[in-house]
Amino acid sequence: MNAFTLAQRVLSGLRHDRRTMALVLVAPLLILGLLYLILTGAGSSCTVAVGNAPQGFVKTLENSDKVDIAVTNLKGDDWKEPAADAPAATNAQLRAAVTEEGALAAVNVGSDLSKIDIYLDGTSAADAAKVQAAIASALQEENQQAIKDRLSALPIELPADAIASPEVSTNYVYGQEDASIFDSYGAALVGLIAFFLVFLIAGINFLTERTSGTLERMLATPIRRWEIVAGYTLGFSLLALIQTVLVTLFVIYVIGMKVVGSIWLVLLINALTALCALTMGILISNLASSEFQMVQFIPIVVIPQIFLCGIFSLNPVWDAIGHAVPLYYTANALQGVIIRGSGISDIWLPILVLSGFSLVFISANIAVLRRRRAW
Repeated sequence: MNAFTLAQRVLSGLRHDRRTMALVLVAPLLILGLLYLILTGAGSSCTVAVGNAPQGFVKTLENSDKVDIAVTNLKGDDWKEPAADAPAATNAQLRAAVTEEGALAAVNVGSDLSKIDIYLDGTSAADAAKVQAAIASALQEENQQAIKDRLSALPIELPADAIASPEVSTNYVYGQEDASIFDSYGAALVGLIAFFLVFLIAGINFLTERTSGTLERMLATPIRRWEIVAGYTLGFSLLALIQTVLVTLFVIYVIGMKVVGSIWLVLLINALTALCALTMGILISNLASSEFQMVQFIPIVVIPQIFLCGIFSLNPVWDAIGHAVPLYYTANALQGVIIRGSGISDIWLPILVLSGFSLVFISANIAVLRRRRAW
């Protein structure tokens, strides 16, 4: 009987805790919905820039069942079959199509269909492998069709092994051919882990300050609201900075992640990410009344950002929604610096946006304290 009585007490407490009930009911649906969108492959199309190539090759590439491909020319415009005497694309043009036009791959097919040059963006090893397979398959199919067309007038049947496989030359502009899964996602994960841990630590610690009465006693003094927010932010920032440095140095010098760009930019991005997580954690902690409720906010606040931050292929609508979360800019900037070697001129926008998010959360924290003092 005592066990049943205790169970009734627990259920009664949960029934009156609306925030807990809402999180328990909403969070699983949100996470499963996002997982469904990702695991069912609702990704956006990949762009492949094509130099010299026959029309049949392009059509086969566009109709590939391996990945959704949009074909353009080397300058990013709509592709048109070049004239027979058109000069072949240079290596510099193929590379520029990836680095400047943003194509996932740039290809140039030899006039006799025996060779193809591919310049590939290997930032995402999974996408790169799919596109490379689609290109090779399209070339093989076009090569076979061309040989059959030439021999169609002859009274012989072409053996299956009479068609040689075309020579494929692949050059990785970003990333590397033997990249592991960690090489593809590790750059973004550095920022994601830092964000998650700082968010949780800052939120729970500020919640403890509030529930223990320390914050209420400070609000009863002449101290200004912005000074309280600044003090807590600076105090937690020191711990967040130490954690950021340790995580960054660990993945580079212990795990061996290759950083093409500047390590100082990696530290800067992670520091801004930690500051954003810290100020957001303090803000969210005002909505919780216990450590248990603070942890419950993780599926609502943190996990959706991981799905929307850009490390997974999403359709254009969800990709646009991802621009509204801080981790999108963290992942974008870290992948740019670590994998592509981007400089400050390339990642100034993510840095500016992360700083803006932090200022917004700081302002919101000051506003919340104003209301609390009024109470």
